[in-house]
Amino acid sequence: MELDEPKHSLDKFQKSILKLDSLMRSSFRQKSEINEQIRYISEALVWSEQNRECFFEDFIRKNVQLIFFKCLAETLVKDTIIQLIQSANILIHNLDTLAHKKYLLGSDFFRVLMEKQYDFSDEEIVENFMSFLKGLAANLTEDLLLWYVLRTNFAVFSKAFIFFGYLDPMIKNAARTVILTIIKLNNPKIFEFLKKNQFTLKMMERVIFLWEKLDREIPTEEKIRIESFVSAISDDLCYINDLIEHIEELNYDICNRFLSLAMPWLISNINSQFKTGSLNFIPAGFIVFSILEHIKCSYILNMLATGLFANKITEKIQCFITKGEVLNNQFDFLVEDCGCVDNVVKHQIIAFLNEPRNANMSLLILNSTVSNEIVSRKVMYECQLLRKEEIKCQQLLRRVLQDTHEYSSDPLLVDLLIKSLTGDNSFFTMFLSFRLIYHCNFQPKDYYFPILKSEINREVILSINTLLQSIATETCPEMILDTFDEEYLSISSLNFNDKISFPEILLSSNEATKPLIYRLPLTRKEIYHWNFSRYFLFKKILSLLFSSKTGENLENQNFLLLMTNCGNSGPSLTVDCTDSSSLEISDLFLNVITEKPYKKMTFKLRYVEVMLNAREPCSLSLIFNQPKQSMNIKVNFNNEQVCKSTKKLIERKRKESKEKELVFIKIFLSQESKAFRDINF
Repeated sequence: MELDEPKHSLDKFQKSILKLDSLMRSSFRQKSEINEQIRYISEALVWSEQNRECFFEDFIRKNVQLIFFKCLAETLVKDTIIQLIQSANILIHNLDTLAHKKYLLGSDFFRVLMEKQYDFSDEEIVENFMSFLKGLAANLTEDLLLWYVLRTNFAVFSKAFIFFGYLDPMIKNAARTVILTIIKLNNPKIFEFLKKNQFTLKMMERVIFLWEKLDREIPTEEKIRIESFVSAISDDLCYINDLIEHIEELNYDICNRFLSLAMPWLISNINSQFKTGSLNFIPAGFIVFSILEHIKCSYILNMLATGLFANKITEKIQCFITKGEVLNNQFDFLVEDCGCVDNVVKHQIIAFLNEPRNANMSLLILNSTVSNEIVSRKVMYECQLLRKEEIKCQQLLRRVLQDTHEYSSDPLLVDLLIKSLTGDNSFFTMFLSFRLIYHCNFQPKDYYFPILKSEINREVILSINTLLQSIATETCPEMILDTFDEEYLSISSLNFNDKISFPEILLSSNEATKPLIYRLPLTRKEIYHWNFSRYFLFKKILSLLFSSKTGENLENQNFLLLMTNCGNSGPSLTVDCTDSSSLEISDLFLNVITEKPYKKMTFKLRYVEVMLNAREPCSLSLIFNQPKQSMNIKVNFNNEQVCKSTKKLIERKRKESKEKELVFIKIFLSQESKAFRDINF
């Protein structure tokens, strides 16, 4: 029996080298043969090292790298270029002997790999070349990588930077990984190169180019493009933040470049909305929100918060945020007593609260600023946006510093927030408005909160009356019941302390595609959703604002508890099942009870579907499809007759329960109306 010939041997390796050399000398070059020999030589070298052979000595002795070099330098054939790049990547990734790697890195072949002008309009070449660069950064020791970067006169860095803003996120992220890996080598020559070639300036110019593209194109873009913009801008800011946090030598330069380019761009964009009357603040607002979310540098965020929300700013700051100039080569984020001017930008951003399309964006920025832990408390004090738990501490500190000025909130902002909360706005606008009011506890509290409570109480009563009038003439009770349940459960789980993420759908100019939460209602069903959500939101807000005693009284007006108690208090029928279980059927509810262990599950009848299986005549499948709760329970009976009669009973009760549940909603809302009218401020 003959043994299979091994795939790799020294003899085969040497013959492959001779064949490749011969092919390269031939006037009629066979592309596929050349590529095959290059591939074989690379794979054989890896196999040799893994199996402790010595093919690399022949590779050096026969100067194979020079053959590779000539092949890459002379060829214009795409497949051969890609094969050579792949072979270089294979060798760097799989060879473990440092001397072998250094030999390759010092070769003419690896030099021309960096010097060659590739056709980067070809995605396949881009993909393979970036894989090679990433392989260098990942598989070389720091010393070897630094040696190769310096030997190629920073060509590795320059080639990677070409793809810093590449459209394909995988290529872009690979390029940025290579750049960050090289910078983290912390060599003075690298920082000298970065400074000489204005790396931070070019990086910020590419970042702002994307901002301008978003601002220019977003009104007509579709959902998938919006997601691409959002992801790309977030990636840019996270990358900048990584550089600031991990590369101390670039910290100041990045902050300076960021602020000197970003701030004037943002301020100019905001100003232009007022001058042109287009009032499309959303793209620029999203960028501000993203900076607050992803940048963790106090220098940048203090300047941003001051430039956007301080009542007065120093002339130095005004010069910086409008012209991008840092006077005296230092940052000044604090409002000083002299040389101050009115900050028109704050009034412009607050004015966006009057414009429905931009109100949510303005509120998102305000909420994000208030929630930000990086912005200094002194800046927040000057911006009149301190969180309620920080006000007392800052006031005590001011008294120690002999500052007798009493902290107060911006009256214009408070007035507009109350109007945004109680006006005919989207649910998201109302939620964001109160979240800001709740966290800032606007001062003086004794002045603002009675007004706020009175306004909300008035709106609650109006909402209830509107709902009662609509219900009285509604011909489709299911619509009322469904929207009531959905909004009751939704608002019950609402938490004003939860972190707010940016809803990408806000960037779309097509209002019809936005969920109801972000716009006003259009259909009859949406009007019910909007009115019920508005009512439950105001009720929840009042329970937070009122004194504990009044708040408890409001919270006890729990519809589900009231309905459960009333719905189960009347006559009910109990049907025994097998396995020590039973069904308890009332006017509104179906209770499934098990004895061992005891457990009682309650479901609204109108959400119950009953199915009878012909193969199991003594069994029923109970399907429960309540909002946020779906379940399937199988129950067995002693005989077929009981099973069928139980099915008929549940179906009849389910049909009757809709009208009875509607009556309970009317009773509940009438009681609520009276309770809120009786409140004494």
